[in-house]
Amino acid sequence: MINNCKFILKKIIRVIYSKKVLLVYDHDCFLNQLSSATIVKANDSNIHDTLSFQNEKYARVFSDFLKNGDTGYLAYEKGECIHRSWVRSGKQLVNLNWAFKLQIENNEHYIHYCETAVKARGKNIYPHVLDHIAKDYKNKGRVFLTVNKNNNASIKGVEKAGFIEKERIILLLVLGFKIRKIKRSRDHHNTKR
Repeated sequence: MINNCKFILKKIIRVIYSKKVLLVYDHDCFLNQLSSATIVKANDSNIHDTLSFQNEKYARVFSDFLKNGDTGYLAYEKGECIHRSWVRSGKQLVNLNWAFKLQIENNEHYIHYCETAVKARGKNIYPHVLDHIAKDYKNKGRVFLTVNKNNNASIKGVEKAGFIEKERIILLLVLGFKIRKIKRSRDHHNTKR
């Protein structure tokens, strides 16, 4: 009974007030990341390979990404798909979060929907894929992504792949109202390696 009350109280508090901080990272330099993975672009014939670590609903989501013009990157180790990342390019709105959409421009490339299979984490796969994507979009404009401030493993991988923090998007939900604040990162964030 007490645990049930605590759960309900936490839900009520989240409706009254919640805060999320998204870090925006831009690609800055190539650090030539490598791993044991082979990276290929996603297509209709290999998209179901992600089922080795994802459930069926994701195959449908990824098929929709392909139909909408996103470019997918799949990483394989010993013939098994162990990572996926997606890139959305060109002028359009992208959902960064349930509370915030961002307009990307024609020369911008937003990396999203990245995940590595649990058994393949810690093997430099994510930084390798990000490095590969950045090289594919070299000289084609801005390459960027967002990371939840509390996701330390992703932050480490992103920075290892040559991305630097450019800004923080602070999303507040207060009594059902969305408040957004964008803070430019200080110079010391831009030189951190």
